[in-house]
Amino acid sequence: MGPQRPHSKVGEALAQRAAQDEGRACSACVLGEYFEPESIRAILAKLGADVGAPADAPKYTAVQKERIDLLARFLHKMERRFYVSESDLAKFSTTRVPKWPRLRQLLEKHDLLTTQSVRRAGPHEPLLRLSHPPRMIRAGEDTRDQSRPEVTAFWRELLSSTR
Repeated sequence: MGPQRPHSKVGEALAQRAAQDEGRACSACVLGEYFEPESIRAILAKLGADVGAPADAPKYTAVQKERIDLLARFLHKMERRFYVSESDLAKFSTTRVPKWPRLRQLLEKHDLLTTQSVRRAGPHEPLLRLSHPPRMIRAGEDTRDQSRPEVTAFWRELLSSTR
């Protein structure tokens, strides 16, 4: 019997995507998940895909995984919003997590979450918005990419802070 082939076109596409995105945040992350090349590689290998040699994937501590998960959940909420009010932000489940204030502080410190005044009908309140699309913030997990220094600095501090 010849070399094993993926069971479907989806398997082939996932194998190609894993090879292309190795070590970077996935733009198609789902709620509560983050990019783990090794777990994707293991699944694809079980399906018979040729996944090659394992990469030097970042290994995260439980605290780091918790922070990344919280960030992923927040970015997922912001995918379809350009602006969000403080009152709407308070309704997000992510803001009720004890680690949220620190994450918000880091986002604001690195100018990734900014406050703006927008003219609109109704009561006037400042609105918050991300300065970069969520996919670009996710991609900053690969701290070797220096194309967006503020995103890289945010990720470095997110992964290194002990609070």
